[in-house]
Formats: sequence, structure tokens, C-alpha cells
Amino acid sequence: KRQAAEEAAGVRAAKRGKGLASEVALARQDAPVKGNQHLGFARALVHEMPYTMAALEAGVLSEYRATLIVRESACLSLEHRRQLD
Repeated sequence: KRQAAEEAAGVRAAKRGKGLASEVALARQDAPVKGNQHLGFARALVHEMPYTMAALEAGVLSEYRATLIVRESACLSLEHRRQLD
């Protein structure tokens, strides 16, 4: 949503989403560098591991366990990662 709003507002592509990682880290009361990790985790769940995301949303998995699954499967190809999911 944010990128679409910034695009509609005429923000250049290179500047869209700038500072988002810092905002995520601030909202989670984490170090600024952790914001990128949280965004990467979220992107992996949304685009590559929908069943893990559904389990997280349903409360079947904790965020910690979902993070472990995403992190440990990062070395797999997208096809194998989806099979694991």
C-alpha cells in the first residue's frame, strides 16, 4: 500500500519505501538494522511460504519458530522451499 501511495504521489522509484525498515524496527522496539531482517522475513512468508504464514496467523506457530523455518530454508531453491512449506 505504501509503495502504491508513494507512486501515486510522484515519488521517484529509487526513493519509494525508503526508511521503511527503520520504521518497522522502531515500531517493534528493535535496533534499526533489524528492520531489514523483519521485512525480508515478511516478504519470504508472503511470496514463498504461504502455509507457514497461515500457521503463524492462526497461532499454530510462534514468530520464533516461523523465523527458524524461513531462515533454515533460505538455502533451498524456490521449488524446494515451497515443497517444504
